[in-house]
Amino acid sequence: MTPGPVFSLNAAGEPASFAISRDGGLVAAACRDNKLRVWSLPQGQIVHTIPLSGQQVDVTAMSGDGRWIMIGDHQGSVTIWNSSTGRVHMQLRYIHYASAAVFSRDAKMLAIAPAGLPVQIIDIGARQRRCELGHPVGGTNALTFSRDGSRIGTADADCAVRIYDAAHGKLLAGNDDNWLMQPSTLDFTGDGSQIVVGSIDRVTVYVDTKTGKVVRRMDRDAEPPIFLQFSPNTNYLAILFFKADNMLAAAPIAVLDAESGRKRVEWMPPAVPLAVAWTADGSLLAGLSSKEALQIWRVLPPA
Repeated sequence: MTPGPVFSLNAAGEPASFAISRDGGLVAAACRDNKLRVWSLPQGQIVHTIPLSGQQVDVTAMSGDGRWIMIGDHQGSVTIWNSSTGRVHMQLRYIHYASAAVFSRDAKMLAIAPAGLPVQIIDIGARQRRCELGHPVGGTNALTFSRDGSRIGTADADCAVRIYDAAHGKLLAGNDDNWLMQPSTLDFTGDGSQIVVGSIDRVTVYVDTKTGKVVRRMDRDAEPPIFLQFSPNTNYLAILFFKADNMLAAAPIAVLDAESGRKRVEWMPPAVPLAVAWTADGSLLAGLSSKEALQIWRVLPPA
């Protein structure tokens, strides 16, 4: 099946981010007219339009169940909204902006990486910090929770990957001798025994989460990855690349067979994607921006 557009969601301002719930029923985008817009699918109706008061948005995330929407701005503010009511649930403030953020799969925790600072694990229901991770030099580039929420992996600016206990922040394993350039993205395998890591030097490897040792190395890619994630059934690995010499130019999206590493799909989008995401039915979706609409493309059909 050739990738193609499936939804065009009207927005008065150009979308600058894209997040979607696991069931594909809710979409959020921070737009350049300083509004956060939330749509329901498949209707394509706007559910909420939330003023952002001139905030320059760096990070947007949505919990898998669609309940929580998080925005991190360049002034260091982090806001979590309840998507049902459109009301603020929690606000946090850091001295630096968030460089990465991710919800746990059960939507109970949010991990935030303020630039250059230790990662903070937030208990959303209790509205308080649960724990703080280690403090790598330069901070953290990317984050991922294991599927059971017990561990969190970090791709750090000191050219290291680390795995922590998500409840208490204890360091469990790490690898700091494999990358010449910074790791940029990572995700746990379904059983949590390994974590796959993509880096700026265009090398993707599998790391044993108990020992920290590299157990598998993929062929070098033409471009570095900015995001990778396993499909819900863990049979496939989606990778979003970026053009190292021109980040305003589109780069391919690839879907690999997780076991063999063979490419099932390699697609060049018509513009730089805002983000890509799996939905529970096994679809891989990409969000693309136009001046007054969010375009959602299906890269891979349901499993």
